[in-house]
Amino acid sequence: MNRFHGTTPPPSFPPKRRLPRPSAQGAQPVGRGRAVPPQAREQHPDVSGDPRGAGIAPAAGAIPAAGATRNAGAPRRPAPVQPPSFAPQRQVAPARPAESFEQAPSYPPAASQAPARAYAPHAPNGGFAQHSGFAQPADFGQPAPDMPGMGAPARRARRRHPWRWVAGVVVVLLILAVTWPTYLFFYGNSKLTRADALSGAAGTAGTTYLIVGSDVREADGIDDPTEGERADTIMLLHVPESGAPALVSLPRDSYVNVPGEGEQKLNSSFALGGPRLLVETVEELSGMTVDHYIQISMAGVQQIVDAAGGVRLCYDADVDDADSGMVWEAGCHDTNGAQALAFARMRKSDPLGDLGRTNRQRQVVSSLIGKLKTPATLVNFPLQRRMVGTAGSILTVDEGTSLYNVGRAGLALGTVLGEGGLAGVPPIADLDYRANGQSNVLLDPQRTPEFFRKMREGTLTPADMLPSF
Repeated sequence: MNRFHGTTPPPSFPPKRRLPRPSAQGAQPVGRGRAVPPQAREQHPDVSGDPRGAGIAPAAGAIPAAGATRNAGAPRRPAPVQPPSFAPQRQVAPARPAESFEQAPSYPPAASQAPARAYAPHAPNGGFAQHSGFAQPADFGQPAPDMPGMGAPARRARRRHPWRWVAGVVVVLLILAVTWPTYLFFYGNSKLTRADALSGAAGTAGTTYLIVGSDVREADGIDDPTEGERADTIMLLHVPESGAPALVSLPRDSYVNVPGEGEQKLNSSFALGGPRLLVETVEELSGMTVDHYIQISMAGVQQIVDAAGGVRLCYDADVDDADSGMVWEAGCHDTNGAQALAFARMRKSDPLGDLGRTNRQRQVVSSLIGKLKTPATLVNFPLQRRMVGTAGSILTVDEGTSLYNVGRAGLALGTVLGEGGLAGVPPIADLDYRANGQSNVLLDPQRTPEFFRKMREGTLTPADMLPSF
């Protein structure tokens, strides 16, 4: 007897490593049903109001859901038959043959056999979405919130590295530390005026600088007929190979031997032979070869003090000097360029004359260097550029001297003019020595040679620098 009413059942064979096809035993052709004799069944409450159970008859032998009623006289609708699937699935044990024709065994589908489900984003939470004839949970496909690594990938927070900013600032500072001084050097060096000043004599130990302040005015000294450009300030700075540097102010009226001119005032050598004759005269007096010649005009003092924003100066006497233009009330005052220039020029109203003037000139230099060493100046780049440009424009140096050498001299001046520094004058025998019809300063012929010997060797002491006359 053909159970399939003339239809040939599909072949059934277990594919390799796949689930076997469902057995055709007990299958019914699609669209045909068979009469099932009514059977007495237990009565259950009516659930006709449940839309999910309306018009659907359970399969033969299936256990009815709790609370569902069955219509004993109504024909049963055959359960839908799922077509066989050849999709590769996990190997499971073959299904057991049905115990009877009327009822086929029912097995819960394995996890790997569950049909593919589609996520319905618009289904209400907890409901079901229909897809390909199967009910799908509305939240299917959404990872459990408490499962690590299954949620949507969070945006990776950008890690901030403060050390990168610190490193960047350090790099910028290093670049500035190299490029800015280099720029200042070439900028100021290009403004220097050159002169043939050195004698070419054999060098001596250490480094010796001759610093000259020149002025162009009519004669202002007592019995001083010199006119035109004069050397009003003459300072010898020596940095020995060992020992402390020393600065000696040579009074311009010192009575000395001028090579080729005989005994005259020291500053007359500048008027007679310019920087070179002045260098030769100082070398003969001190026994030290001048390595660098640095000349600044007295008018330049006004410019550089103004560029620095003024300096603070002190003098313990009231002054009203018409020749220099110095008007002063005893004490300390902040001065501008014009006031500082008058302070450095005045000598007639000073009881010490030229010696007192050299002391005030050193004070101007010391105050100016102190102003330049303040932290406010060290971080003020526009001020540094203005100062370097002004200094370069008012300085005259020998052919072999650069702004670097000028800077080295400035550092040495800061040392000797500071606390405990060695700055003073050579031993003096007479402040009013009359010769050639003029008043001169006579250096002590007995002690002066020894004084300069100690200076060359770096063995001078503060006691040696005190004026004695």
